[in-house]
Amino acid sequence: MGLGFILSLTTSVEAQKLIVSKSLVSFFSDGLLEDISAENSKVQGILNLEDGAFFIRIPMAMFEFESDLMKEHFNENYLESEKFPTATFKGKLERTFKMGTLKNVDFLVQGQFVIHGVSQDRSLNVTIVEVKEGLEVKGKFDVLLEDHNIEIPTIVFQKIAETIAVEVQLQFIELKK
Repeated sequence: MGLGFILSLTTSVEAQKLIVSKSLVSFFSDGLLEDISAENSKVQGILNLEDGAFFIRIPMAMFEFESDLMKEHFNENYLESEKFPTATFKGKLERTFKMGTLKNVDFLVQGQFVIHGVSQDRSLNVTIVEVKEGLEVKGKFDVLLEDHNIEIPTIVFQKIAETIAVEVQLQFIELKK
């Protein structure tokens, strides 16, 4: 699923569209016996400023861990990345805006968050800041593993938290036609 598919998800051909140029999605598991963290800078996405619609795609196998074994367990045992290769978030900003009007504004985003093949309605708070290159979007939210049928084997249940803290930092630039 490439940029062409993402572009087809926005509604207006004439609308000002922004695409992700830089990204960092990270998560942290505060387990009883071990902390686990990972980062992913390969996120794709598009934002339509005319109607506030957006789509974000996160390739699960691109998360980087402190050890190869953690990465292997994450992809094979928990997220089953071959079967569920991406997490997505598709939705709308609570309101629209025009470039040149934002300083540092909090927005509510509502949409469908899909991970491990399970979709969930989510409302998240993000901060949007205009920067020289375009827009910067930052947000934090929690993912409950049970909400997405992600099972923790009993042998490692003390190592992995049931709630994972996620941070998102996306930089958007104007899509050139």
